Parts: sequence; structure tokens; C-alpha cells
Amino acid sequence: MTGLQKAVENGIQAFDIVNGELPDLDQAEELNVDLMDDYWSPEEPGESKKVFFQKIDTRRVLDQQTGEVIDLECAFFMEKDPKTGNYRTISNGSKRLVGALQANGVTKGMPLMITYKGKKKTQGGNSCDNWSIRPLVFKQ
Repeated sequence: MTGLQKAVENGIQAFDIVNGELPDLDQAEELNVDLMDDYWSPEEPGESKKVFFQKIDTRRVLDQQTGEVIDLECAFFMEKDPKTGNYRTISNGSKRLVGALQANGVTKGMPLMITYKGKKKTQGGNSCDNWSIRPLVFKQ
């Protein structure tokens, strides 16, 4: 299911373009949400983002080692673009990040501060991404 289809399911209007009478698009207002998502690949430890959690889902990506296109389980978030003020979707497929979100029962719409803490050595001698995930609270 595409991002547009999911948005429609969540209440964005849709019209029957084959058999229906269509409204005048000149009268429509643009929402401040961009349905295109960007893959977030933090480069430096300490890089962080304030986000709203959307979902865990798969996306097709190029495997950096084999060159094949694979399905990667990713976490999807909404973040506010500091330049435009519009919301956009970002995703990340770090197994540790996705696993931590699943293990801690993070739910759709939960505000979070996600911080990349750099690489961490595993017991097998490999390295993996290390994260901090902190819930955000709005004071009333």
C-alpha cells in the first residue's frame, strides 16, 4: 500500500475519478504534510530528531553489500521541516532502532527524541548503530 493510500485511509479526501463528479481543484487547500519519505542516515554521533512515530513497515532498498534490491523493515516517522514548517516522513532501517521501538510498545503518534549515538561493537566483532529513544511530553 502506498503512502497516499494510507493517507486516504486516515481521512484525507479521495474522489471517484472514473464515475464521479470531481470538485474544482482550484478551490482545494494544500495540507502541510509531504507524503514522500526520505531515508535518514545519520552521519555523526549526537545527531538527533524530534519526531512523531508513524509505523514499522517494509520498504525496498538497495543492499549495499550485494547490490540487490531487498525488503527492509524500517521505522517511519513524521518530522517538522525547520525551513518550511511542513511535516515530512522519514524512515530508518537500523535493526536496533526498529527492535527497540517494537520491544517498548511505541505507538502511532507518540512524540520521540531519537538520537544517533554512533557505532557499537557487538560480541561477534561486528559493529551496529547505537541509539537513544526518549519519549517527549507536552506540558499543559
